[in-house]
Amino acid sequence: MKNAWTPLLVLVVLAGLACFNGCRQAAVDAAAQDAGPRTISVNVLTATATTIQRTTTQPATVHAYFETRVFAKMSGYLTDRNIELVEIGTAVKKGDQLAEIDVPEMAKRREVLLATIKKMKANEQRATAQLAVSAASELSYQAKQDKASAEVAKTDAALNASRIELDRVTDLVEKDAVAERLQDEAQKKHDTAVAEKNASLAAVKSAEAELKLARAQSDAEQADLDVALAATEVAERELDELDELIKYAQITAPIDGVVTQRNAEPGDLVRNSQSGSSKDEKPLFVVSQFDRVRVRVHVPERDVPETTVGDEVSITLQALPDEVFPGEIFRIAGVLDEQTRTMMVEIDIDNDDGRIRPGMFGQASITLAPANNSLMLPANAVRFDGKGKAYVYVVDADNKVSIAEIKTGLDDGAQIEITAGLNDSDRVVGPLLHRLKADQIVQVN
Repeated sequence: MKNAWTPLLVLVVLAGLACFNGCRQAAVDAAAQDAGPRTISVNVLTATATTIQRTTTQPATVHAYFETRVFAKMSGYLTDRNIELVEIGTAVKKGDQLAEIDVPEMAKRREVLLATIKKMKANEQRATAQLAVSAASELSYQAKQDKASAEVAKTDAALNASRIELDRVTDLVEKDAVAERLQDEAQKKHDTAVAEKNASLAAVKSAEAELKLARAQSDAEQADLDVALAATEVAERELDELDELIKYAQITAPIDGVVTQRNAEPGDLVRNSQSGSSKDEKPLFVVSQFDRVRVRVHVPERDVPETTVGDEVSITLQALPDEVFPGEIFRIAGVLDEQTRTMMVEIDIDNDDGRIRPGMFGQASITLAPANNSLMLPANAVRFDGKGKAYVYVVDADNKVSIAEIKTGLDDGAQIEITAGLNDSDRVVGPLLHRLKADQIVQVN
């Protein structure tokens, strides 16, 4: 019987304890509600006006100012002339010979052209001489025609005189003033004058025909000379073209610089390159100019709007860690790379001593904007809501809290720039683990 009551007794005791604890917690909660929310102690600070200089530091690589890949413009075998003197590291000037292609067939063709031109020059001289002869003949026939024309005038005058004399004598004969034989003599003189005039007219026609023939001959000789001159000009143009092609056999340096690659040996067969810009095709030589170098930097998207030509840059290189190379942005790509979301800029640096070499790697610190005064807060005093908006707790003179939305700028991890939403006189709650509510009263330490 005693054992039967034991479980029941235990249940009664547990129920009593639960009731006691519940009543005690309700009393504690009621007391807490009567006392109001607990006052939190906070540290406050004010935003300080600080002079800041916005910069961005990005990886930088050095490139040659110019890098020219040299290809052959004709096919043939490389000779051993001069090529053994051109090695990597050889300094060259624009136009210096790097290699030569053997072109014996072009040399033979040039000899043939020279002989042909010589023959054509002789033809020109002959045509010129013949034209001179024709011109002299033309002048001679012109003089003959002029003489015949003068003779016509002379015989015409004689004919007129004989006609007058014949008429006078005839009139005298009719008057029986003179003998008839005188009329016969006058008639013979008149007939002779007529014959002489007809002969002079015929001479004029003959002279005109001869002159016309001489002029035609001169025209023909001039045409022959023109043909000879044109043929010579064509041959000379062909020779000039061949000489230009032969120049291609001389592979020369396109710029002042240093030979940084050589992929040619005497006896190599090289081919005319129609795709020399292809990166897959190996050039015979690469000539690089690096007495002045380009430093290329890829600026991230967030800094692109404030990056401009002329921005100051400080460059440090891993190979020369104790030196800083000042410069400025000379060129901006203007577009972002869609893959990296960066924009390339170039900085030019003089490198007369040649210590900076293409391919070196380093860091470039770009000054993005002029220095200005800005309000700054410690980074741990700025809070962000679920949407990423920044805010701070501001405490007024009555120690009442308000929540101020702010806009931020430069963030270096320790300090954050406040661009809007806060005055330099506002008291801002410093680092705090608790969340505060608007109008909450705090105790300022």
